[in-house]
Amino acid sequence: MLKEGFRRLLPWMRGDFMIVAGLTSTGMRSGSREIYEELANLLQKGGLLLPGWPGPNWNDPSKGVDKV
Repeated sequence: MLKEGFRRLLPWMRGDFMIVAGLTSTGMRSGSREIYEELANLLQKGGLLLPGWPGPNWNDPSKGVDKV
């Protein structure tokens, strides 16, 4: 699930860093979408996403924030 989160965010990630990531026990009980959204928030707060990133969108990451 963590790998899928990174896969969806990869086009929006800067290319000048390396990440080692793992899930906590809480993360292991979370769903894919929750992990993706938390990963997106952490990468954004860390300045690791490109300036044009439109926000997290589980259904189509290229379109930006989900309108749920």
